[in-house]
Amino acid sequence: MPTIGELIVGRVAASVVAATDLPVTAKIRLGWDEASINAGEVAHCLEEAGVAAICVHGRTWKQGFRGRSSWEQVAKVKDRARVPVILSGDVTSPEEAGNAFDETGCDAVMVGRGALGRPWLFTAIRDYLTSGSYRDWDCTQTVRVVLDHLDLGIAEFGEQTAVVRFRKHLLWYTKGIPGVVALRPAMSTVSTRQQVTEVLGRVLPDRSRVRDGHG
Repeated sequence: MPTIGELIVGRVAASVVAATDLPVTAKIRLGWDEASINAGEVAHCLEEAGVAAICVHGRTWKQGFRGRSSWEQVAKVKDRARVPVILSGDVTSPEEAGNAFDETGCDAVMVGRGALGRPWLFTAIRDYLTSGSYRDWDCTQTVRVVLDHLDLGIAEFGEQTAVVRFRKHLLWYTKGIPGVVALRPAMSTVSTRQQVTEVLGRVLPDRSRVRDGHG
């Protein structure tokens, strides 16, 4: 028998489904904690409510984003589900995306934190799944994307606001680049596009290639 909480989830989903002609999807976690994993039961209630697909994040609520996502539990939901199941959690590379499909039989994967600072990850995953290979991005290509991203923000919000908002993205974009740790303080205080360009130039081996961000 479904619990009261599971029934409430189903009723809420049914109300949403009834209120629109658009496909309704739902994203769930495995449960509240390790002692109360009920993703399969919740997924069943959502199916009965008429959702078109279910995304399963392979961690409990209590885990937050700590620990490894349990693809085994996602696979259990997939085995029982009658609607497409989307896997979420720890898909941070093309290879991991491939492994997720192989290990769980899921119908799709969702990429979240893995794409922070790496928006090209989606293209790499697509290429890997279709051809078995993908292209790595070098520093110069990264800089082009960084400045294009920043320029879109400047066009929308103005330079001062856009650059302040962009600081966190700058940290993500440069994560893992050799020598970048020493530049973190500067990245956290940039206030103009020129300062962003100068910091990026200090990260690249050939600084002359980043003067305007276009090669």
